[in-house]
Amino acid sequence: MEQFLWQFPYLKHLEIKAHGWKNLFDGYQWQKLTNFFTTFNFKFDTEDILMDNILDSFSTPYWLEEKHWFIGYKNGCLFSIPHFAPDHIDISWQTSLRSTALNHTVIYDRLNKITIKTDVIDSNYYFTHIKELILECSISVQILTSTMDLNQIKHLSVLSIDDILKLIPLESNMPQLCELSIKNDVTSDMIERIRLYRFSQIHKLEIGIFNKYSDYIIEELFRLFAFVQHLIYKSPIESIQTMICFIDGFKHLSNASFFCDDVFFDTEASFCQDPNSIIEYSKRLTKDNFTCRIYRSTKYGLSSYGIYWWIEDQPSSSIVNMYWLPQQRYHWYRFKYFFLFMLHKSFCFN
Repeated sequence: MEQFLWQFPYLKHLEIKAHGWKNLFDGYQWQKLTNFFTTFNFKFDTEDILMDNILDSFSTPYWLEEKHWFIGYKNGCLFSIPHFAPDHIDISWQTSLRSTALNHTVIYDRLNKITIKTDVIDSNYYFTHIKELILECSISVQILTSTMDLNQIKHLSVLSIDDILKLIPLESNMPQLCELSIKNDVTSDMIERIRLYRFSQIHKLEIGIFNKYSDYIIEELFRLFAFVQHLIYKSPIESIQTMICFIDGFKHLSNASFFCDDVFFDTEASFCQDPNSIIEYSKRLTKDNFTCRIYRSTKYGLSSYGIYWWIEDQPSSSIVNMYWLPQQRYHWYRFKYFFLFMLHKSFCFN
């Protein structure tokens, strides 16, 4: 690097990102190379084990008083503040974010995404600009409100749908929330614990469901999240009937993504060759109101495929179709669920 920079004697502004050895982290050496620079912003990553005093060489009067260049360090990454300050931070028992700045506000004010991995948060800073909150543990709303401004949250990610119960009422605690991601598959037991609530503010939903009692779970999702416009379904699709159920059930759905494996391609070959063939099974889709694309996907495995839907809004129609009303269909699935549940209990008892 030294030989490279000497080729540009009139260089005044430098921005650099590099991955290398720990000699990149020598502030004394960089002081010799940047003495005539007006601006110098960098981000260095390394897999080397660094000492706790890594910031000492960047804490001299040259860096702090003469140049006013402040440096931050986090998990093997050294970076200029505020230029390369992170917008995402993990909060866990081993979180390490240090800097040469006297006031860490210059770092934390740039954060818009937080991942929380522990319910014990040791932070003296109140985060005010967080848009995306990822909870990888169960945590109370009281702890969250003491740490950040929940009024700014737009995207919430939780491990289980049960974790939402601690944050209710969402419309009061997170009034701007519109996107929800649930990592673990939803079961019928979870649905029973949350079925009395409604989440009308959720417009984008990422979810998967447990295969047992799936009909009942899906019907309940239509009631819980009645205004979903964007759906990311994480469980593998086994038939086109499941996709039709989601497309017809979420009345405001404008786009959706599913994934499937080679078995689906074999059993639903006609649909995979011509997605328009699904129209005859759906009460919502018509020839001109949707687009469907199927791509091989690497997200869920080498032999998986992504199925993507874009659906246009439809004008209301006075034509009466011969389908069950949503309320009738809901009661049928609920009756079916409890019948099978009690049948299972009786077998276990005997």
